Amino acid sequence: MSDTPVEELQKYVHGVHYPSRREIVVEAAQRNGAPDGVIERLNHLLPRVAGPHEVLIALRQPPHESAYLSQNRFRTGPGMGRTSMS
Repeated sequence: MSDTPVEELQKYVHGVHYPSRREIVVEAAQRNGAPDGVIERLNHLLPRVAGPHEVLIALRQPPHESAYLSQNRFRTGPGMGRTSMS
């Protein structure tokens, strides 16, 4: 999937207004002729999709990492993740 041009990826989700539900993104991709592999990865997005950048990130990850990335995207930054007790 990483060799697919960004323009092609964007055409799959054309017409989606963000934030949106995962189902809306998947339906748009199906309507816009996305291949089965794209549809499968879109089904691993979180139920709520903030913007097209999340779609592009999920589509460019290897299949086994796509779901992990979408589930953990908000777990970074100050106060998030592991902390050390010194």
